[in-house]
Amino acid sequence: MLDFSKPHRRRNPLTGEWILVSPQRTRRPWQGKVEETPKLNQPVYDSTCYLCPGNTRDGGAGNPKYEKTFTFTNDHSAILPGVSKDVYTPNDLITADQEPGMCRVLCYCPEHNRTMADMTAKELCDVVAAWTNEYKTIGANDDISYVQIFEKAVFR
Repeated sequence: MLDFSKPHRRRNPLTGEWILVSPQRTRRPWQGKVEETPKLNQPVYDSTCYLCPGNTRDGGAGNPKYEKTFTFTNDHSAILPGVSKDVYTPNDLITADQEPGMCRVLCYCPEHNRTMADMTAKELCDVVAAWTNEYKTIGANDDISYVQIFEKAVFR
């Protein structure tokens, strides 16, 4: 039986399109508030930032004291590895199946106050190498047929 508390796909019976449903993502920290305009003098290290080196992330894991590009599995992934490919079709109105996968996070650099625009050519090459490695590693998994690399804008 399909476990609707796990990531799955549902087919829209009107369009035939499949959509991804990730119910476990409701446990993510709330990110919907409007932030004030960023201050010009951000610290190099922020003890409250989930992504800074040495800090504890929301999921409880600790970041190492990384000194260059760092990757880890998202603590609140939209899709999860190891789910069975159960199909649920009680009638023509709803069709759903579980969708295995993984979500990874890539921290470009350890300094909290830097953006990609502030990075050197060498640091940017490290980021591209990390993207390439993640793409190849994730894409080599037999359960995964599509890898998407995207960047979520974070305004500090």
